[in-house]
Amino acid sequence: MSHHDCEGYYFEYKSECDLNSERDRKKIVRTVASFANTYGGDLFLGVKERDGVPVDVPGLEIKNADDFRLRIGNLLRDCIEPRLSGFEVEVFEVGAGRCFVRLHVPSSSARPHRAFIKGTSSIPVRNVAGMHECDIRESRKQSN
Repeated sequence: MSHHDCEGYYFEYKSECDLNSERDRKKIVRTVASFANTYGGDLFLGVKERDGVPVDVPGLEIKNADDFRLRIGNLLRDCIEPRLSGFEVEVFEVGAGRCFVRLHVPSSSARPHRAFIKGTSSIPVRNVAGMHECDIRESRKQSN
């Protein structure tokens, strides 16, 4: 495992993800927008991390991979503005009806992207420590 696999600019790991949970949906939308607003990256769902490094792949219970991909796609289309394109959702089986998900997000030329969920709005970006809120100066820098 190299330092390139650690959470920060390019990777984020979530061991749990319930698309019916507003908290989890908000986390996904903000993380994806933060990748698009900076250098692009990968969000891994169903992967457990310790100190930013993946240590286990318990997976998520996903009954229908196509349905899961569709729901993630709809979530990102509905909650990120301007609309994000070019992201990929891949679902990999890890056994016993469990899967992990790799959500690849390219750096966007249409940034800054705003994450909208339930009346809240933010422009998340990434740095070496992971995701944080963008201030106005940073937002101008990101869009240049």
